[in-house]
Amino acid sequence: MTRHPSWDQPLADEIQVTAAPATPVADLARTEAAPVDDRPYEGAWAEYRAILRRIWITTAGGWLTIAALAWLLQQVGAEGVLSILFPIWGMVWFFTSAYSVVTLIAFACPRCGNTFFTPFSNPGFQYKCRSCGLRKFAVNDRPTRYIKYQ
Repeated sequence: MTRHPSWDQPLADEIQVTAAPATPVADLARTEAAPVDDRPYEGAWAEYRAILRRIWITTAGGWLTIAALAWLLQQVGAEGVLSILFPIWGMVWFFTSAYSVVTLIAFACPRCGNTFFTPFSNPGFQYKCRSCGLRKFAVNDRPTRYIKYQ
C-alpha cells in the first residue's frame, strides 16, 4: 500500500513563513476574499456519524418497541396478538438494521470515493481508508500529528 503524497509534506508549524509585502488598506477594501474550503471532508464525516446514529437508534428502538408491545399487550390481555406481531416486527427490525449496516459498510471515502471500510472487518476498529489511507474523521489532507504523552 502506498502512502498519499500529502503525508510527506511538512506540517504547518514546520513551514517557514516569509513576510508578505504590505498592501495598502484601500486595496484591501476593494478586493473580495475568495472562499477557502479548509475542511472539505467535514460533510462526509457528518454523514458517517448520521449512519452510526441510525444504527444505534434502530437497535435501541427495536428493543424498546418489543418491550413496550409485550407489556402493552399483556396489560390488555391480548397475548395471542403477540404471536402475530412479533414476527412481523422482527422482519421490519431485521431489514432496517441490515440496511443501516450495509450503508455503513458501503460508506465512500471522502478523498478517493472508494469504500472506506474493508467489507469483512469491523468498521469500528478500522481507522483509515483501505484505498488511499485517509484517517477516519480527518477534515482535510493535512497530516495529523499524534501527541506523545510522557
